[in-house]
Amino acid sequence: MSDFAEDNAALGAESRWWRRLGRSFVSADSYGLVLLLVVVTYVVSVSVTETWAASIVLTVQLATVWLTLRTSQARRVTRLIAGIVLCLAAVVAVVSFFVHKPGGQLGVIFTVCCLLYLIAPFSIVRHLMLRRGIDIETLLGAVAAYLLIGMFFAFVYEAAGEFGTARSARTCSSASSR
Repeated sequence: MSDFAEDNAALGAESRWWRRLGRSFVSADSYGLVLLLVVVTYVVSVSVTETWAASIVLTVQLATVWLTLRTSQARRVTRLIAGIVLCLAAVVAVVSFFVHKPGGQLGVIFTVCCLLYLIAPFSIVRHLMLRRGIDIETLLGAVAAYLLIGMFFAFVYEAAGEFGTARSARTCSSASSR
């Protein structure tokens, strides 16, 4: 009879571990949802190639940064400034959905998002260092911070591409008008 009780206890502990992991992907106060949004952002940005789709990708990325700062319990001033910047970037993203000019507003948005994606991993790491123990949230937070650093470099690349496209378009138009 004691073997049966030990087996049930081991099974219960194992199922609790999976439940905690599952809950971390749907809880707004968990890095699991942040990690899921980063993966969704990556999949959407890789699978959609039209120029107007940059606004959709950007909207998902803005939501990711907002949730990251919320989950990592960033300082109130940081969240306030980031919230204002995110709202302005969202408005410009909606406008650029209808009117896309290479190097125009999207280049500026990508530059601002570079800064936000640079702040977000540091906020996560600060929050993780203040935690008392190491658990599944610590692991998910560390992976999310690592991926957000990669997203920072992706934004740098996108911003450079937008500004480079505008520069080459101006060079071509001035050369053709001669």
